[in-house]
Amino acid sequence: MKLSAKTISLNSNSTVKLHPLARRLYQVLMEAYISSDKSTYLKNVSNYFGNRVEIPIHNISVIFKDGSYEIIGGCFSPIFDLNDISNENTVILSYTTSQGHDTKNKTDEQVKRVKKRIQDKFDQDVIDFIYMDYIRAISILSLSKPGVMYSEIRELSQAKSKYSSAVWNEIFGNEDESPINYFSQKDFSMLIGKTRFTVNNHNKVKND
Repeated sequence: MKLSAKTISLNSNSTVKLHPLARRLYQVLMEAYISSDKSTYLKNVSNYFGNRVEIPIHNISVIFKDGSYEIIGGCFSPIFDLNDISNENTVILSYTTSQGHDTKNKTDEQVKRVKKRIQDKFDQDVIDFIYMDYIRAISILSLSKPGVMYSEIRELSQAKSKYSSAVWNEIFGNEDESPINYFSQKDFSMLIGKTRFTVNNHNKVKND
């Protein structure tokens, strides 16, 4: 990844929202909490941490896009509250590409192509970043039905999806042995410490 980050502060005109992929994965995670009979836990945690503005409860990663900050990390947590983001209770890291480009002796069309290539690479780095933050978060979860997350993660991460990423192979597999770039059930089972049979049962209950 060619990303660099700096700590920023919000101002009165700042708009903060979830990156579309982060939003989908956050929803999947909350569904897993609810399926695991932790609705009351989520409510109590939100009430408790929502009143503690004197310490940095949230530690989030963002990018700046189309006039808004999009959250790409730090949101996969039961204490995360998009409506409770402020300079008083949140440490905010803003990520940009660290890949520069030389415009010397280049035509306008060449410069445009270079900028597009850099932007495409940055967009893919952001997707990879979100998945890795999600992997880190769910690897330490204590849920009774974590398997309900798998089917949607698999759909999001497949090659046909605009959110496809080779990060799954890089972290879990060997391309020669497993030439896929989506999150396999085998790897998901290993990550959450459950059998594939258990994952299937969780998904069956979800779809019934």
